[in-house]
Amino acid sequence: MDAGGMETPKKSNRGLWIGLGVGCLALLVCGVIAAVLAIAGILTLPFTEVLQSSLGTPRPTIEEIAPQLESDLATLESGVDELENPFAEPTDIQVEVVGPETVKVGESFDLLVRISNSAAEGQTLDSIDFGEEFLAGVRIVSADPSYSDSLDYEGFTSFTFERSIPAGGELAIQFRTEALQAGDFAGPLDICINSPVNCLRDSVSASINP
Repeated sequence: MDAGGMETPKKSNRGLWIGLGVGCLALLVCGVIAAVLAIAGILTLPFTEVLQSSLGTPRPTIEEIAPQLESDLATLESGVDELENPFAEPTDIQVEVVGPETVKVGESFDLLVRISNSAAEGQTLDSIDFGEEFLAGVRIVSADPSYSDSLDYEGFTSFTFERSIPAGGELAIQFRTEALQAGDFAGPLDICINSPVNCLRDSVSASINP
């Protein structure tokens, strides 16, 4: 459901992020290969062609191409690292989850998620994801500040915020929840920073009495 209580069709944008990353990396690889072939062409060019070229438009030298090639290779290596680990945890982010120790069935209670950013620059809270294990006994009613959307995935529900966390500052999200049934319910809580796939894993739990 979205923030207004309307049901939202299930969809996934994490596959799109990975697909875009693969496409960009493929284009980068093609560019690097083209640069290598250009240098190889210079190295293997017959002397007569070099002489003819010198009389017309001069071909770029290895010294001129090398800096750009080194830059492209460095970018390629960085892209490969990101592709190999597209779900890397965000850095300089700390999370604190505060809630009551026990509640009763049918009772509403507040769950506070405090996110601190110790980086020298601002970051963005993309979303907060609750595992289905916790949501089996608890319903998310609302949040302050409010989320803009909620999406159901296999195993969890994601609440989209897209709110900034200032450098050296924090962002507190207070969820209003309802206890649905008796039992102990605990599950993963993912705090996704700057993108929906770079998430810091925490946990959330609730002990609900009859």
